[in-house]
Amino acid sequence: MKLLILFLCFFIPKLSHAVIPSDYSPIVIKAPFSFSERVFDLTPAVLQARAEGKNLFIRLGGMDCSPCHAYDHFLYQNVNNLKNDFAQVVVVDIQTWIRGPQIILIIENERVPINEFKRRVGDKNVSIAYPSFWILNGDLRQVRQLPQGNTEFLNVEKHRQFLK
Repeated sequence: MKLLILFLCFFIPKLSHAVIPSDYSPIVIKAPFSFSERVFDLTPAVLQARAEGKNLFIRLGGMDCSPCHAYDHFLYQNVNNLKNDFAQVVVVDIQTWIRGPQIILIIENERVPINEFKRRVGDKNVSIAYPSFWILNGDLRQVRQLPQGNTEFLNVEKHRQFLK
């Protein structure tokens, strides 16, 4: 019994999922289970951004991704510094796993594979890395190229610059 309690205390917290804190009012998007594809519907977020005249801040995060957990920890630690900046955009938190079937995004009833999405929005990154970030306007064009898959995003001032 003591071993079970020790296991729960030390290992279960490490199995938590990477999520953007609720303080930032993210639209959380998860894919229904499928062996063949991971489908994420961005339509509600796109419609909200257009209705509010805001840009979209999209984060593709892996629930099994250490840099994604570091990013979320950074957001928790800096909520007082960043909450107002994030209020200027519609925050979208796409939650998935690093490995898995093809990623498909639904945008206003159109199925768009992730690499096609990247091409359409103007993303110059060669591949998908976790976490990946996009800031898009209401026409789904990239406002600026953001870093992905590294720790460059763990800086309050850089975040403020990203979100402007």
